This record gives sequence, structure tokens and C-alpha cells, in this order.
Amino acid sequence: MTASASEWTLSVNLIPVVPSGKKPLIEWKRYQEHFSWCERAAWKKQWPDMNYGLVTGSISGVVAIDFDKEDGKALFEKYKVVGTAPVSETANGFHALYMIPDEPIGNATGIVPGLDFRGEGGYIVIPPSVHPSGKKYRWLDPPWKASLRPAPPLPDWFWPLWNAKMVKEARGKAIASTVTREDGSNASLTAFAQEHGCVMPAAGWTADGTLHRCDAYGPDGKLGRGDGSYLVYPDKPVLGFVQNHHRHQQMQQWRPTL
Repeated sequence: MTASASEWTLSVNLIPVVPSGKKPLIEWKRYQEHFSWCERAAWKKQWPDMNYGLVTGSISGVVAIDFDKEDGKALFEKYKVVGTAPVSETANGFHALYMIPDEPIGNATGIVPGLDFRGEGGYIVIPPSVHPSGKKYRWLDPPWKASLRPAPPLPDWFWPLWNAKMVKEARGKAIASTVTREDGSNASLTAFAQEHGCVMPAAGWTADGTLHRCDAYGPDGKLGRGDGSYLVYPDKPVLGFVQNHHRHQQMQQWRPTL
């Protein structure tokens, strides 16, 4: 392993995965927040043929787009990914690594056919691991390549596909009914909005695929009309929140409930 490759492995969080498989050999949830440096030598001694899992999200500073099977390979070619991001070849397609976005996002499968995503709370299998089929994972463009350090931001083409997927999943689901105030006490979503001069949208607190935002501050953070009315910003359907317009950087995110 070269010095640059070794440096990269120390910059990301790795976990042991079943030899020639994809399942972690450990309870790995804690490694979403805890670095594995001290455990790696013991893992390698215990499982010398282990595969390697890269924990995605904030702990490693990278997320992954998974281009899977024929549909995924077609998208990989369509968006000309080679040379624009670190890429590994899998048995059925490709993984491309990107910098974590400003607003953390989780995992998704089937964003469109052949396209999956691993973010907060996810992991991918990386080289020199071996796929269950016997094929070895290999780097096409390694993440320690000088021209690809640091990893690039998620590409522009990704966000419309991601947003459409989030809208589809959220539409019609109920929004969590309570929020937590700054002092730690709870309030109903309607009461919290009223405390800050906002009113319930006519459609009610539902995840209808649009973003309801208190108009006291606009999308750019600047003071707006301040009359408590709601505007819909369809260009940002991923998050919904009541925005405290006394401290506009404090946001209350909704979580769709099943």
C-alpha cells in the first residue's frame, strides 16, 4: 500500500465484513460515530480474509452513489462519471464517492432503476474485497488520486433524482405532531408555529411533497414579509420545517411517520 493510500484509509472509517460477502462481522452501529483505528489490527488478525466496509456519512466525510446492474451502468456512462470522482468497480456496477452534503442525508434504494445511495447510517464494500460471485472489487480511480482529493461534491444531476424520490416517499404521510423548544420542552407543531407568528398551512401538516416554510425569513435567510403567512418552495422538497424567525438558523425538521 502506498503512503497516499494508507493516509486515505486513516481518513475514513472501516469495518470488517464477511469474507466474500456483504454483511458486517460486528455490531457496527457504534462505528457511525466512533472511529475504528484501534480495532483494525485485531479484526485483521481474527479474520485475515475479511472484506472491507467503508462507513459512509459524516464519520468518513464521504457518501456513495451505487450504479447497479445494467440500468446503473447505463447511468454511469450517461453522466460520464469516470474521472470526476473516486470510483470502484463492483461485480455488478460501480460505486462513486462524493463529499458529504451540507445537509446530511441518509440511504435510499431505487432512486431510479439502477441507482442507490449510501449516506448517514450506511456503508459500502470497497476494494480489495471479494464479491460473493468471486469477482474482486477494484479501484478505477482511487480516492487518494491527487486530482480527486478531496472528493467532489455530489453532482448537479443527482439532486433532481433524489428530490423526486423523497417527494414520492413523503407524499401523503403524516408529519410528526410535536417539536422540541430551545428550553427542552415539547409543543405541538401548530402551537410552536403560532408562538413564532406562523399559522398552519391550509393543507394541514402533511408531507405533500412541498416545503412549508414560515415566510418571516425567505430561502436566503433574509427578513421577508414577517406576516406569518406560508409560501411553498417547490425547488426544495427534501426537508420540511417550521423556521424560528427570531433565530432563523434554528430549524425544526419534520420526520414523516408511517
